[in-house]
Order: sequence, then structure tokens, then C-alpha cells
Amino acid sequence: MDIAKFFKKILNWLIIILIVILIGYIGYRVYDAAVENAAKRVRAEVSKGIADTINPFKWPGKIFGRKKKEGEA
Repeated sequence: MDIAKFFKKILNWLIIILIVILIGYIGYRVYDAAVENAAKRVRAEVSKGIADTINPFKWPGKIFGRKKKEGEA
């Protein structure tokens, strides 16, 4: 086997391995960013819900009920 062909095969395999590693790293970064974004949204909703629960000025509406305006869910 010629030495040039041998090095060409090794170079091809190294390129393939590096591409697979790069794709995995990019996938990890995208996944991490998506999880961080989802966690940030959940934290914002939870803190909003806690603030609404702790706010005593909103308690009479929660205790006695309030009429929902049109367009509210």
C-alpha cells in the first residue's frame, strides 16, 4: 500500500470524526440554549404567580371573585 494513500485515508477519517464531533457540539449548544430559554420563561411565570399570590391588594378579588372583562381567559 502506498504511503500517500494511507495518509489520505487517515486524513479522510479524521475529517469525518471532526465533523461528527462538531455536529454533536452544535447540537449540545442548541439544546442547552433551548433549555435555558424554557427555564427562564418558567421562572418568569412562577415569579409572576408568586407575586400575584403574595400581593394582598389582589386578595379581595381572589376571595370574592371578580367579573372577567371581555377578552380575558
